[in-house]
Amino acid sequence: MVANLDAASDQYLREGVTSCQEAGVGGILGTAEPVELAAYQQARRAGRLGVRMTLMASVDALHQIDHHADDPEPFALDLGLHTGFGDDWLRFGPTKIFADGSLMGRTAAMFADYAGEPGNNGYFQMPEERLHTLILAAHRSGWQVATHAIGDRAVSSVLDAYEAALARHPRDDHRHRIEHCGMCRPADVERIARLGVIPVPQARFVSEIGDGMLDAIGPDRAADCYRQRSFLDAGITVPGSSDRPVVNGAPVLGIHDLVNQRTASGRRFNPHEALTVEEAIGAYTLGSATAAFDERRKGSISPGKLADLVVLDRDLTTIEPDGIGETEVLATMVGGTFQFDELTLDA
Repeated sequence: MVANLDAASDQYLREGVTSCQEAGVGGILGTAEPVELAAYQQARRAGRLGVRMTLMASVDALHQIDHHADDPEPFALDLGLHTGFGDDWLRFGPTKIFADGSLMGRTAAMFADYAGEPGNNGYFQMPEERLHTLILAAHRSGWQVATHAIGDRAVSSVLDAYEAALARHPRDDHRHRIEHCGMCRPADVERIARLGVIPVPQARFVSEIGDGMLDAIGPDRAADCYRQRSFLDAGITVPGSSDRPVVNGAPVLGIHDLVNQRTASGRRFNPHEALTVEEAIGAYTLGSATAAFDERRKGSISPGKLADLVVLDRDLTTIEPDGIGETEVLATMVGGTFQFDELTLDA
């Protein structure tokens, strides 16, 4: 695992990634590894963790902990660890919960049937009552909650759970997230804004699997699919995200897709949701930092922030949008040190 983290770090640095979030350790989709966190710690001690890591603990790894009667109900990792524990290089972020499946697999929980498949509107990964119970327990115990929800029915149900949890146990600046938020009705865009929830859509899906997603939902629902502009216009934070290894995770490719909104076959995906180049860069910098409670340390070139910088071979704001994806990363600095420098490697 340490060797794999080393190799992944090298790849990320070549792509201009200085921080990333691992979307599930300790049990996601049956991949529980009892020494997973130890591997991250060992990689960090050995200097083989080249990028800053925020780990999402699977809800499967959380459990009830004995506590004093006056304490908030602790639904946590052992010793009461939860969101925020760690340092600038390695720390815990949200707990990760799965609500439904995917659009490509036609398993995401939808209000209406999939195109050409009468009777198939997807499904939840667990009973909705249990989903809501887990969200409530994690929220009450101080976790930021990141729930995978792609179908519009799943997104709506997760918002119901967040709203109920916040009503019972109010908390300022919770930044609960919906990972993907793939299909979102206009009314739920408004709810996301009102509740202070952060959607985490993947622009990278547009070019790589966009054709399959459009075929699954049909033309009548395309406007609800992987919104970006609608969220920004509603005052909602939008981070840049890839969901790798499902697709190639290079940020310049994500910026390209946010702006161009074209599938692999050349179809327009959801052109009304396109962002400007500046907005797309903002998603992958300050937007992502904000989603991780890191905006005071990362996300912009400002005095007092971490010196995590990327040098590109062109100014993305001055070139033709269809050339954004051809951008090359010349150097990547983490903490004031160039961890990747193409000129040095070529010398």
